[in-house]
Amino acid sequence: VQEAGHTDPAPPFGLPYADTTRLRHVSLHAELDRMLDLGPGALRLSGGVEGDHQRLRTQALAESAPQSRSDVGLWAATSLSWPGAPGTPEVGGTARIHRDGLLDEQVPTHELTFAYHPGPFTLRVAHRSGYSPPTLGDQFFRDGVAVRPNPELEAERIPGEWEASILVRTTWRDVQFSSRATAYQGDVEGMIVWSPDFRFVWSPRNVDVNRRGAEFEGRVTHPPSGLHLQGSYSLARATYDRPGSPTVQIVYRPRHSGSLETGWAPAPGWNLRVTGRYLGTRYPVPARLNALPPFWSLNGGVRGRLSLGDWRVEPALWVQRIRNRTDSFIFGFPEPGRRWTVEFTVRPRMPVPR
Repeated sequence: VQEAGHTDPAPPFGLPYADTTRLRHVSLHAELDRMLDLGPGALRLSGGVEGDHQRLRTQALAESAPQSRSDVGLWAATSLSWPGAPGTPEVGGTARIHRDGLLDEQVPTHELTFAYHPGPFTLRVAHRSGYSPPTLGDQFFRDGVAVRPNPELEAERIPGEWEASILVRTTWRDVQFSSRATAYQGDVEGMIVWSPDFRFVWSPRNVDVNRRGAEFEGRVTHPPSGLHLQGSYSLARATYDRPGSPTVQIVYRPRHSGSLETGWAPAPGWNLRVTGRYLGTRYPVPARLNALPPFWSLNGGVRGRLSLGDWRVEPALWVQRIRNRTDSFIFGFPEPGRRWTVEFTVRPRMPVPR
């Protein structure tokens, strides 16, 4: 059970409000897993059921919103590997059927994979389909200033996606290296996109999207000193599926993004981290107009752990936008610049069982 309240007796615009949300959430997960020895190979069989029920009482949704929803999923999976063969090849497959309790429909999805492990490399190819229903919040939130819900919002569907990746792990003396490169292609039918109309009224809507891209990430770790350095880059080409029209990136979906991070763990329970995040060009309209410039933001913080008698204290300090940059992700919604967050977590120390 979760409960949250939001009040503002004097908002910058609009009427005063006091909203309370109470959520009762029950979930069930059960599965069976079995390994079979086939001599030169090993066969793994698994299957299960997942259930999710939510009951919501809130003043943030419209009166037409349903007060509950139930979802059920059944799945079965199998994988076959040859541990003694060169490269340890492995093939696998998963079939799933999902019942959407809100739309009262059954949706099948699947995944097929092939993996090969020559030396420090792992090569993987996968084909899958996907389904993601909209949330009650997207469909039925109350009308507000410059925002409007969409009760007709449909689920996102990926009929077929191809993905290929290569992973490399190696160690030189006390330094560990790992890197991954992934390429994918999978169009989306009905991607849920939040965007404003010509009156600057925001609302979620379904848009067919041509989607492909690549991701790269790497990490270097020196365990004796507790130092690590990692970076990532994402190229996400997500354009409107409009035959005969110029290719235009989806609103507020940057084609280029990335990050660099360095961290230090000088003692068990203590961690210092500094991260730089890059956000590429964004278009606030479905055309190559009024582009918002890319920018970097610098964030950092420290988290620790102390023992005080029978209690464990975990202090933390985080600073966002250390350089006080105010670049905004969305036009018309300015960022406050530098932000400080101080956290203290106190919990009893659990006795070690003998």
